[in-house]
Amino acid sequence: MTENDDTHQDNPENSPTPPDPQPSLPNLEVDQQILDEVRRTVREDPNADTEVILQRITTLVAEVTSGPLPPPSMLRGYEEVLPGAADRIFTLMEQQSAHRQKLERISLDRNSRARDRGQHYAFILCALVIVGGFAAILTGHSVAGMAAIIIVVGGVAATFLATRQRQQRQLEERREAVPERREALPDDSRE
Repeated sequence: MTENDDTHQDNPENSPTPPDPQPSLPNLEVDQQILDEVRRTVREDPNADTEVILQRITTLVAEVTSGPLPPPSMLRGYEEVLPGAADRIFTLMEQQSAHRQKLERISLDRNSRARDRGQHYAFILCALVIVGGFAAILTGHSVAGMAAIIIVVGGVAATFLATRQRQQRQLEERREAVPERREALPDDSRE
């Protein structure tokens, strides 16, 4: 035996402490609804398979949530562990929502300005081509001038019509997506 081995045997305070065989779990409250469901399941079928009981418990315990906030039961748990945690979670979600709305507003403003700028440039370009077409007609180049004017006016008209058709198609798609409530709406065609 070495000197270290003798020390550990003689003085138990110096020896390493063995780890706990099982980690301690926090004291959890048992949900009364789960207990009632287990009792009901066992009463209904005393020979019920353990797996069936566990499936029912799992169905009760599993909470499916969608959205940015945890369910109230989880918020209560956070609040028990760290007082003020629920308020911090709500504050964080409010800040995130405000930030997202600000970014969306900036994006919409930029898109709107870009669209307006594009329309202004298109108007200026069309006006210049039409003026150039009239200038060409006045200088004796009537075919080139008329072609320029017709192309510009035709392009503007085609763009207008295509946009109008696209808007009409989108409106029809929205109408189809919303279920009609004919009985709630007055029918003007009967008068």
